[in-house]
Amino acid sequence: MSKKNYIQAVELTSIDSGTFTGAYQSINDDGLPHDCSIIRIINNCNKDITISYDGSTNHDFLQDGEVLQISLQANASPSGFVSALKKGQVVYVKGAAGTGYIYLAGYYNWLWIIMVQNSVKSVITTSINGLTFDGTYKVLNSDGLPNPCFYITIHNRAKNDVFISYDGITDHDFLKHGTWLHLPFQGNSSPPGFVSKFKKGQKVYIKGPLSIGYVYLIGYYN
Repeated sequence: MSKKNYIQAVELTSIDSGTFTGAYQSINDDGLPHDCSIIRIINNCNKDITISYDGSTNHDFLQDGEVLQISLQANASPSGFVSALKKGQVVYVKGAAGTGYIYLAGYYNWLWIIMVQNSVKSVITTSINGLTFDGTYKVLNSDGLPNPCFYITIHNRAKNDVFISYDGITDHDFLKHGTWLHLPFQGNSSPPGFVSKFKKGQKVYIKGPLSIGYVYLIGYYN
């Protein structure tokens, strides 16, 4: 027997690079609403940015068009400890005024139950045609995940950037065209020793402008 928990996403926050002055500004004024085991900072503007977690110290750097994904629990030290960016944490960025937005996405654990582990299998890949996009959320997997998945990948092969939602309303993440989003939930399980998954029935929604190409969802389960 082992323990299992489920993953939820916090609401996507952003800042317009056109407001940059060279001083640190917050991406998420109210801080993270939960302790997050995975965070993603997406620099979708045309300027390089510097990142701070206290608003004054330079902590990281992200080139224009790049994504910083930090898997905190997967890198817990000592091993077996819970590792997360704490609830209330504010993330700051600075750079020269530019065009485009910087986004912050986060994922956290929210429910613990007991389970029996099995061998790994993959769910049937689902997709959505970018030609159906109209700027509103469209479901990528109409029936939801057929099994609780500990690892999912979303591949944006459409010609435009897309937003991702897990409730069909809230913006949770952002994915540039031609790129992948890899979410290794088990590697970021918190507390350690729990099996961390997206729940059975979870739907994934995509929105963006009319576009040539498809967006794909791949999942793996025990």
